[in-house]
Amino acid sequence: MSTTSLTTFAEFELLPEIAGKRELLDGEVTVIPPRELAHSRIAKQILLLLLAGLHKSRVWPDHTGYRIAQGWMEPNV
Repeated sequence: MSTTSLTTFAEFELLPEIAGKRELLDGEVTVIPPRELAHSRIAKQILLLLLAGLHKSRVWPDHTGYRIAQGWMEPNV
């Protein structure tokens, strides 16, 4: 039987910077590789659609992280 060690938010904050991004969900760290150009283009189109339909202060481009409970997420838009 293997034991999985969960990561706290404080430990997550101390991890070194890497290419791409990391998310912390339910104590598990997920490493997401850097985006490819096609992905970035699609995310930009979604951002533009959201900006057209929502109040601009509620829409952010990528690379904005959010602390949710004891986790951390970086949505594309």
